Amino acid sequence: MRSKAPPLTADDELIQRLSRIEAPTPTIVSCYLKLDVAARRKRAYMVELLNRVRDLENVVGVLDLTRAERDQVAADVERIVRWLAEPKNVPDAAGVAVFASKPLRLFQAVPLPRVHRNRIAVDTRPLLQELLDARETLGHYLGVVIDRSRARFFHVAPARTQELNALVPLSRRGGKFHSDRADAPGTGEFRYHQRIKEEKNRHYAAVTREIGRLLLARPYRGVAIFGPAMHTGALLAFLPPRVARVCLGTGALNPTAVTPAQVGRAVWELEWATERREEAGLLDRIEEAVPVGLAVNGARETLHALSRGQVRELAVPDGMAGAGFRCRDTARLVLAKADCRGAGEPIPVPHLVDHAIEDALRQGAHVVVIDDPAVASRVDGLAATLRFRDR
Repeated sequence: MRSKAPPLTADDELIQRLSRIEAPTPTIVSCYLKLDVAARRKRAYMVELLNRVRDLENVVGVLDLTRAERDQVAADVERIVRWLAEPKNVPDAAGVAVFASKPLRLFQAVPLPRVHRNRIAVDTRPLLQELLDARETLGHYLGVVIDRSRARFFHVAPARTQELNALVPLSRRGGKFHSDRADAPGTGEFRYHQRIKEEKNRHYAAVTREIGRLLLARPYRGVAIFGPAMHTGALLAFLPPRVARVCLGTGALNPTAVTPAQVGRAVWELEWATERREEAGLLDRIEEAVPVGLAVNGARETLHALSRGQVRELAVPDGMAGAGFRCRDTARLVLAKADCRGAGEPIPVPHLVDHAIEDALRQGAHVVVIDDPAVASRVDGLAATLRFRDR
């Protein structure tokens, strides 16, 4: 039986509705899945999803649930898998969040421009912190798609991408046999006025003026430029320094056929690539700040800082896994039962890293998942920069 495709949206009304949902026991299933280029290759995201489902089966086994509740969770997980198995349901975005609970009549998919980590979990509430983080911290970008005669402009937001306007050629050359004699004799491109080159330069200048106007009209976080390489490179030379400093980069898109969704996905891929380049810088800052007490490198130390609200930036190596506990009275995450002494009964947490990410996002910290193995090897489980020193 095919799963009916739920509406794909991420507006404020939906988030408020999800935030009001609560179950008496941890039976609401939340799934976050990366849908970037690598994940879409041969539908690798389905393999990753099934691996996370197998991990969840072990988690459900240790939760204090009745047999009926476990069957309900299994049925909701199966609904999510069936829905994502339909290619037409998969959103044209870098990631997706899916929330399901049949008794609460909940099955909602939300496209996301970024997913920190593939995961599927159960709780008494939908896990919304990563969704809120994507909406609140990624900001808005200006996408520009250009070729030799036109340019299209797009407003790229975490929720959706919207086309703003387009620039058409300022002037047109004459036909094959009869020239437009407005400002050139029409014979001998190089010998006379190099009209083709002049038209390109006028076009790039007009695009630059339009970018400047749009940046003044709205506080965009950055600009991304797409199109044939010869035109994107030429446009970069026209950008004033203040615009060049906020340029995410360039990419190849067809200006005549590209859709807003494709532009949005390309912009978020550039933004994600920029973050990966900053991973090494984050580890440099952590290693420099550890001796003065403004950073920690180690799972136990990082969890202690997280419990005190000290964490400013949380560094998590991709693929990091492990179990731990949460102290009942203080809600503190710890590695061993003994760490909960005086803080209440230790509650098993099968996926400690996922809970650490959720707590960090809830506190307003920036989460960086380290993809580069060489950089990740410098992290001892978890690491973080701190807002303030321990007394």
